[in-house]
Amino acid sequence: MSGQFDEIAQASRRVELNPGDYLVSQGDTSQTVFLLVEGALKAVRYSQNGHEIWLSSFTPYTLIGEMSGLTGASRSSTVMCIRPSVVLAVEFLDFEQAILANPVFALKVSRLLAERVRNTSIQLEELATLQTSARLHSELFRL
Repeated sequence: MSGQFDEIAQASRRVELNPGDYLVSQGDTSQTVFLLVEGALKAVRYSQNGHEIWLSSFTPYTLIGEMSGLTGASRSSTVMCIRPSVVLAVEFLDFEQAILANPVFALKVSRLLAERVRNTSIQLEELATLQTSARLHSELFRL
C-alpha cells in the first residue's frame, strides 16, 4: 500500500493542526481527502439540538474525508484535532486517479469504508438497545 500512499503524498499539501482545530466541519462541501500521518483526531456529529455525538477516533495512516469525495455529498461529521497532528491534504480528483490507477488500492479503500459502516452499525445497535442510564455510563466510560 505504500506505493499508493507515495502517489497521494506527491499530490498533497501538508497541514499541521493543534488540539481544538477543526479539519472539516459537518455540512462543508469541500472535496479534499486527508491522510493522518501524525497525531490523533476525532469525528463527531452534531444533533439538531446541538449535542455533540462522538463517532470515531483516528490514528496515523487513516484516510479521512473519502466518503464526501466519493458521494459528492457534504461532510457528514466534524473532524477535530485532539493531539498535535499532521495530515496530508489531497484534492479528490488526485485521490480518484490513484483509485482508478490501482485496483488493489481501490479494494483497500472499499474495505475501509465497509469497516466504518460495520462499526457504525454496531454502535447504533448498542445505543438503541441500551437504557438511557447505561448509554450515559457507556459514553462517560469511553471519554
